[in-house]
Parts: sequence; C-alpha cells; structure tokens
Amino acid sequence: MLAAAPAETWDAPSLCENWQVRHVIAHVTMPARLAPAQFDAEMAASGEDFTVLSDTIAARDASLPVSDQLDVLRSRSLHE
Repeated sequence: MLAAAPAETWDAPSLCENWQVRHVIAHVTMPARLAPAQFDAEMAASGEDFTVLSDTIAARDASLPVSDQLDVLRSRSLHE
C-alpha cells in the first residue's frame, strides 16, 4: 500500500504526536536496521530512555530514501 501511495503520503501527519508517516515507518523498522550492539549503544546514548531513543532514531532515519524504508519494511527479519 505504501509503495503505491503518492509521495506526499510519507509526509502526512500520523497519529503519533509530531511524527509523519515516514517517522512511524522508521520506528517500526528499527529492529531490522539496528544490530543488537548498535541498539545498546543508541539506548545508552539516550540515557536508557526508550522514548528518547525512538524519537531520535525516527527523526534521523525518517530521512532515509523511501525505497530503502520499503525494503526494510518488507524484510524477512521483521516478519519472523
């Protein structure tokens, strides 16, 4: 559905405060993109606050190309 959606869909507001659709996808796909060691380092950098971690990663990774985000969303590791 997202692959067929108009480009502006990715910039539409989501139900998550201050997040666009692209931020939600970046958040949902976080487990497929971050190795455990990287997750641990990011968590430590966020002061062990998962909300801070989520906001930081969503803000950073929302800028990834849509094609990359779609590839990760389809990733087998997310669906096992």
